[in-house]
Amino acid sequence: MNHDSIRYLFNALFDCTELVAGAHEPYYVASAGAERARIHYREDFAQSALHEIAHWSLADHHQRRLPDYGYAYVPPPRSALEQQVFFAAELPVQALERVMAQAAGIEFRVSVDDFNPEFAAMTEQFEQAVCEHESATLVWLHAERGERARRFLQALNEVNERWTQ
Repeated sequence: MNHDSIRYLFNALFDCTELVAGAHEPYYVASAGAERARIHYREDFAQSALHEIAHWSLADHHQRRLPDYGYAYVPPPRSALEQQVFFAAELPVQALERVMAQAAGIEFRVSVDDFNPEFAAMTEQFEQAVCEHESATLVWLHAERGERARRFLQALNEVNERWTQ
């Protein structure tokens, strides 16, 4: 799947939120009045679309009312502690993104966001943690809070099944 098919599928499934391509940096705009919320993802990158959908799926009702879900983003360069905090916040997001990428048939790569060579060991640990978090992600998907992500994953699987037949 490419970013266009991911965007089309998401927008067809969810009438409360619109997935929008072409952003220089990803960001989320909460709905205002009758206007839909908007998830902006990087340029035309399918992985960025899935990453932002994972953030949206994990955000609770309160977070979806806030710009960028209320997250305070610390851009690189980061200290080692700031990078650890980044990895901790990104673990459930990237684990869900990994599951979505598998369903979409696209390659998944962890996003470290800060390529400081001093973080190489932390990055390897994070990559392993994302893989190990899959079982917790699958449990979450079957809980009530996982309903939006579950609907999207089912749609991805259905589309992929049709394309591979």
